[in-house]
Amino acid sequence: MSVLWDIWSITAENARTIDIDRLPDGDLVHPIYRELRVREHSLDIGRFWHIVHYLLTGEGERQETPLSRAIYGTHNINEDHYFVTPEDAKVIASALADVRREDFEPRLRVEDVQGLYYGNRFGDRDGLACCVDALEDLRDHYLAMARRDYGGLISLG
Repeated sequence: MSVLWDIWSITAENARTIDIDRLPDGDLVHPIYRELRVREHSLDIGRFWHIVHYLLTGEGERQETPLSRAIYGTHNINEDHYFVTPEDAKVIASALADVRREDFEPRLRVEDVQGLYYGNRFGDRDGLACCVDALEDLRDHYLAMARRDYGGLISLG
């Protein structure tokens, strides 16, 4: 599994042109992806994506829930790349809008997330604060996607 996480927004018009079964395998730098994405509307939560997923879901692995799909997308392109339709982005945004700090506060402990961090060491409250910031950025990004009728391309790598 890759260590970095990015999402690039795509317009509803471009999302309608995507045939999931015919997308090229490989990195999202492929020309088709560069043409689809809205360059000024992207989010990078870096190495915190796995902890953000845990804070949202209470699980380390992918689930078939809107909160898990915020990280893993709704359609698998290949092992590390996913697609979110504009309709799915609205469902995800709605679920994220309902997330409150008290929902994930019990999981916000260094000892619970230590093994989920892809990096040298993760062991302080400042690191957890960065994860909370990343979660809030993720929520805000999906809310903006929903307002603009955007879908997204997610890259874990």
